[in-house]
Amino acid sequence: MKFLVLSIVVLAALYGGYKLLFPNYPTYSWHQKMTVEVETPDGIKTGSSVISVKWVDGSNPANRWNHYIRGEAVVIDMGDGGYLYALLRGLSNQTNASLMFAAAISKRKGRVTDKKLFAEVVSKRDRASGLVDLPDHLYPTLVTFEDIDTPTTVKIIEPHDFVKYFGEGMKLKRITLEVVEAPLTWGRVENILTWISGHKGRLRPYSGSLRPLADVPLADLLNSRDFRRTF
Repeated sequence: MKFLVLSIVVLAALYGGYKLLFPNYPTYSWHQKMTVEVETPDGIKTGSSVISVKWVDGSNPANRWNHYIRGEAVVIDMGDGGYLYALLRGLSNQTNASLMFAAAISKRKGRVTDKKLFAEVVSKRDRASGLVDLPDHLYPTLVTFEDIDTPTTVKIIEPHDFVKYFGEGMKLKRITLEVVEAPLTWGRVENILTWISGHKGRLRPYSGSLRPLADVPLADLLNSRDFRRTF
């Protein structure tokens, strides 16, 4: 009996300490579907992916908010063995999949962490209802690989110059977001980039040399987690 009482006291103390260190922070989470549409001579090609987004208010003393995403990049088969990938972030660390929806519906630039906006997104109401077009400055990084078996052959695709990479008649039409109840999309990236699940960190290991950002190869900047995040 004494052991049971002592166990209850210890558990209560541990729980109290946990609540003191980790209180119930307001959390906003949703599933969002990104769809990329490309005009081609044979009609519109589309690709989409559903990811989860979570924003936690108050858990990060440095900037107040923490954010998390799970899911994978959008993949479009462009034909002739070429694929287009819309990654989970932009080249700027301030442009990532977790903030795209709130920033798009607010029509603001930069990091948007707003409880009212997040509440709209979670409930899919007002500005967050239906499809939301992404403005250019919120576009994810668009890439392709010259050789899908070689990570270092990754190439950036400029949104307004698809002809250069994929041929005549190719044009990015639009990128949209939508809050959905659908499960996360898994497997499309891994089925094509078969090396991705076993690849950790940058697509090319960091050499340690200091160079102007404009001179840094894309493979040095991109991470495997830009293509898929399982946690």
